[in-house]
Amino acid sequence: MDGNTFLVYESVMRPLLLIVLCAAFLRVIPSFAQVQEAWVARYSGGAGSTSSANALAVDSAGNAYVTGSSYDPTNNNDYVTVKYDTEGKQLWIARYNGPGHDDDDARGIALDTAGNVYVTGSSRGTGTNYDYATVKYDPKGNQLWAARYNGPGNGDDVVRHPTLAVDSAGNIYVAGSSTGAGNVTECAIVKYASDGTQLWVARSPDAGEPLGIALDNASNVYVTGSSATIKIDANGNQRWVAGPGGGVALALDSTGDVYVASVGVAAGSVAFKTAKYDANGNELWAVYYNGPGSGEDRPVAIAVDSASHIYVTGESYGSFITGSDYATVKYDANGNQLWVARYDGARVSFPNDLPAAMALDGAGNVYVTGASGSNDYGTVKYDPNG
Repeated sequence: MDGNTFLVYESVMRPLLLIVLCAAFLRVIPSFAQVQEAWVARYSGGAGSTSSANALAVDSAGNAYVTGSSYDPTNNNDYVTVKYDTEGKQLWIARYNGPGHDDDDARGIALDTAGNVYVTGSSRGTGTNYDYATVKYDPKGNQLWAARYNGPGNGDDVVRHPTLAVDSAGNIYVAGSSTGAGNVTECAIVKYASDGTQLWVARSPDAGEPLGIALDNASNVYVTGSSATIKIDANGNQRWVAGPGGGVALALDSTGDVYVASVGVAAGSVAFKTAKYDANGNELWAVYYNGPGSGEDRPVAIAVDSASHIYVTGESYGSFITGSDYATVKYDANGNQLWVARYDGARVSFPNDLPAAMALDGAGNVYVTGASGSNDYGTVKYDPNG
């Protein structure tokens, strides 16, 4: 076989990169959605290889793009990016091995309107420790350029989360933690032109480690981090700070309102917290989701559709038997919960299902990817009704 296996409901190999698309057919009510596997596509990095999926994007045609890292015995971990069509057929694979021929770990992925693919993460350089490394591929998976950022402290500059965005003009924005003067680590946001030319770098001590990024129609940049949420204008100037207390992910609606997912407390348990802010950083409302197991529930991603519906996904404790599940919650623009969909994957040797990223397509379908039981990586697809 060529390393690709397509199975339904039964596994005969230990996969290294897995996509599972599922459909749910429940009414729009705040209840648990029962999902059914539609197809399973497996990618193997080769003998002795291990892979991890960290980020996901979906284009307007419903093709799915997954990126992460894959171990190569010669070069250690490389970026690996895989494109699948709507039926789960693998269309191409692209790998990136940095100049240090050491660990390269992709954490973010984004698409532009022309179908080009952008991937970012951390990559070992030559004499510069870790750098941000951002790679552009054409729609067929051919590498067009790779841009690297080494901060002024010449220490580690790392992107640990899916903090990558592309604006309508094709400019690229990457946020990470960067070593600055005096060996101080701070948030650094880098803007590139579509040809990979660096346009500016905005450094901020306020956000903490960047966890989420979003853009508005004026190319203002919003970053939420471990300490606060910040707004950077199109020229790289910081405009405001909302905090203290940051989030794990954020998204914007068409009016410029900002939605932040963070870890909160509800009924004495760790819960999803979703907050809405206006364009000036003022909090408008906050809602919580506490799963059925009354254990820890931690969000990892948030998205907003064209109707200002908000989607939040994360890991949620179900029970001693199921462990943590994917939990995806849909809210209306006022914070009213519309539905909850939970996904409990096959419990072979490890019961937990740990989502890592989420994306929406133009038809309102929701895709969630992450680790599903032991070493499997699964992406669940829900229709607009959960």
